[in-house]
Amino acid sequence: MPDTGYFDIVDVAGAVKTTRDTFYDVNDRWLAGDWVSRRQHLLLDWKGDVPALAPPQANAPPPGRILNERQDADVYQAEFEAVRPAYALFKMTWHPNWKVYIDGSPQQSAMLSPGFLGVPVPPGRHRIVCRYEAGALKLSLAILGLLLVAILGRAGHRPA
Repeated sequence: MPDTGYFDIVDVAGAVKTTRDTFYDVNDRWLAGDWVSRRQHLLLDWKGDVPALAPPQANAPPPGRILNERQDADVYQAEFEAVRPAYALFKMTWHPNWKVYIDGSPQQSAMLSPGFLGVPVPPGRHRIVCRYEAGALKLSLAILGLLLVAILGRAGHRPA
């Protein structure tokens, strides 16, 4: 990937029905082409319900630019300008616990080639925030683990 930091503004040239069996081949072909240099990605459609997208026009100018970005622990932020409808690309492996906010509003993320997060954005200047929010299951397991350690520790210290 070009070294543009954690974020980029990209075009999505189309959607590809993807499965565990086809994921590698789809991304391998994408990486072998000139898609990266043209800032064009594929929407990796796991459910088969993504509507067809209009590809960008040939020789179209870049869809936008990142103005600044910063990271604070598991929170990544950037300001950007999109010159046309495009996708804000967050170069982190897609996971449902990544939450994305554009101008403070929660957005549904999609997986873009080669497995990164992306969200559609309208033209204009915007702010994106990506935050990893661990689910309730992780917190519950952590509490359960601490309780188990406390119980086992107490059982091991019985008075003589």
